[in-house]
Amino acid sequence: MLKLKVDPDLPFHYLVGVEAKTFQSGKDAGKFRIKYLVKFTNDDVSKVRDAIRLSEDKLFPTKPHEATEVTGCTELVAGISSMIQSAHFNHVTIHHFSSEFEWEEEHLEMFVNTAHLSESSKQKLIDSRIGR
Repeated sequence: MLKLKVDPDLPFHYLVGVEAKTFQSGKDAGKFRIKYLVKFTNDDVSKVRDAIRLSEDKLFPTKPHEATEVTGCTELVAGISSMIQSAHFNHVTIHHFSSEFEWEEEHLEMFVNTAHLSESSKQKLIDSRIGR
């Protein structure tokens, strides 16, 4: 799974799969767009951590799928796992954003879609990249 830096003061999280348009895209070459989006909170992070602890428990062995069911994070884990696999095969980068308030999907889309126009926005996008 991904190693995320989670700040307790920033309870809302967004994993964003970003696709960069290639020269084959014609006039859109170099532009960015959101291909995947997974939203979660610090409470969800705690649930995933609990599921990991359960699945690694030597005294009371628990299968990973059972641990995610018990902790209520099956959908989140499945969504993130699918995103990671798909991003790898589709040459999409994954970015993590945290916020003290909930963002509308349109705001994320606007930020990503216009990042190629601003060096500071592009740098924020680069800095938020996680994984490979």
